[in-house]
Amino acid sequence: MNSGERYVDGFIFATKDDAQIAREEIKKIRYISEKMDYNHPEAILAIYNKMIQNQLFVTPVGYTFLRETQLFLLRNQEIKDEEVLDISMRTVFGERHREPVKMDAVYIQPKKPKDYKKRADFLSAICTLLVLMVLAMFAISLNSNRPNILNYERVLTDRYASWEEDLTEREAVIREKEEELLIDTQE
Repeated sequence: MNSGERYVDGFIFATKDDAQIAREEIKKIRYISEKMDYNHPEAILAIYNKMIQNQLFVTPVGYTFLRETQLFLLRNQEIKDEEVLDISMRTVFGERHREPVKMDAVYIQPKKPKDYKKRADFLSAICTLLVLMVLAMFAISLNSNRPNILNYERVLTDRYASWEEDLTEREAVIREKEEELLIDTQE
């Protein structure tokens, strides 16, 4: 047995980082093993499939645990073999024979260029419409008889002027009546 920094659970890893990842996987394996109840294969199947789907393990240490769990499930009569997921490997082994490694190509569909011209024309039309609406509101406000922030001074001046004219006329009528009454009372 080797006791170097790269040795973990019967495996000698190429780097210290890989060995550290394997040590962390051992901790995960211990935790999961404590929680697994081998008397309930359905629960173990759910845990196993979740580990596969989440790609919880990446080192041979983790794959060994997955394989042991997979074999337990395949031997169990209560679990159908189709329900047990296969273990997917993420490691490339082509370098072993000094062959150039060719990864499967993944086609990524290029994004279609957005048609900014149509979008700009549409936004320009909306902006023009909004400007016209604002101008129409100003025109209505300027021409209305009700006081607003644009024409309040003119409307109030006109209103006070008309009141002043009314008061002047009424005063004149009252003075005429007073003069008639005073003349009538003196005779």
